[in-house]
Amino acid sequence: MTTPTPSVEERLARLEGAYEQINLRLGRLEEEVRALRVEVRDGIASLRAEMKGDINSLKAEMKGDIDSLRADNSSLRAEMRDTTNSLRAEMKDTANSLRAEMRDTINSLRAEMNVRMDRLETRMDRLEARMDRFFYAILALVGALIAAVVATILAVVL
Repeated sequence: MTTPTPSVEERLARLEGAYEQINLRLGRLEEEVRALRVEVRDGIASLRAEMKGDINSLKAEMKGDIDSLRADNSSLRAEMRDTTNSLRAEMKDTANSLRAEMRDTINSLRAEMNVRMDRLETRMDRLEARMDRFFYAILALVGALIAAVVATILAVVL
């Protein structure tokens, strides 16, 4: 017993349904890519804001220390000249070590951010490749379906 061949309308309806599903899936993939981009942008903005806050905090802290030392110096300049000089040297060492530490921290954060960006680019490349393969598969499917429809129409007409 043979099954009846579906009509052209049925086949077209199936094709339209498949096309709608494909559009939905592609839309979801686009949303995921957009969400990843927003996540990366937000992460970078957060890191920048955090670094800026830390730098400003260190500047404010150092400025406060310097202002405090200047106030003490004005009243005790004659007695405390030697002590002030040693404090200045110590403070320069502290500032230099803080700068070096800050540079190391910033470089570490940059390296981490670069690694994450590389991972994200790899993920996006893989996603793009998957989308390409999916698109070509859909294209092949649609081509095959159109060929089948044309062959059926020609068979019916001839």
